[in-house]
Amino acid sequence: MNNDDERESPNAILQVDTNYRPLQIQQLSPHIPTPISSNYDEFERLLTTPSRTNGFTLPLPFQQIFTFFFFIVTTVSNSILIFPFFESIPLKITLYITFYIYLIITLYTGFLVMKSDPGEFKNTLVSNYNEVTEEPFCQVCKVFIHVDALHCKYCNKCIRKLDHHCFYVNNCIGFYNYRIYLDCLRLACVYSLITLILPIILISVNRDLTEMTAKYYGFGPYTWFILIGAQFALSLVVAGFLIYLNCLHLILCNTVGLIF
Repeated sequence: MNNDDERESPNAILQVDTNYRPLQIQQLSPHIPTPISSNYDEFERLLTTPSRTNGFTLPLPFQQIFTFFFFIVTTVSNSILIFPFFESIPLKITLYITFYIYLIITLYTGFLVMKSDPGEFKNTLVSNYNEVTEEPFCQVCKVFIHVDALHCKYCNKCIRKLDHHCFYVNNCIGFYNYRIYLDCLRLACVYSLITLILPIILISVNRDLTEMTAKYYGFGPYTWFILIGAQFALSLVVAGFLIYLNCLHLILCNTVGLIF
């Protein structure tokens, strides 16, 4: 076999590539596919898969669809089953404004996280390896990257200081969008707590819901309690999960300094 055939064979490519200095970063993290042995199929898949543009790139993951579902359910249920039953107009207006302010701000912040650039290295084609530079080289993106960068296999692109890929916003969280991601977590946590508190406030100020439910919708209080109970359980699970995430990132920021 001549030298040209050796360079074109996959085994020869793998053997040569893994000896290059730019590939050392690929041995430091599972986020980056190493084109050797059993990971070669994954490496080939990433080479032929286009990278995701932002959090709205299809297909949407189940977690992101669930996030949309949660906001739709809580908005509709509170607008139909909670606010109309408040007899005190000042209290109703106060809670109404508070609820929708947090809803709008949370959705807008989530939109910014989905559209944000987490720290992507632009896909500029590199014709050959730079054996002198200290910067690692990603064989999937074909770019030189920082030593603190990782390749996200879900977005299929290199991200500087990649913290994780968040399926709830369908985007990577990295160097450029970590702060706004934390803001989004805090706002979503407050919003979910508001959806928990609203039915408790209503029951405490209006204990007789029989006449009110019959007047507005023609059904008894038991149906109302079932519907609100379902929303309460959903909000409780989401609020607990968001409190956990906020505490986790607070601990990480204080211990390993993840604030960029």
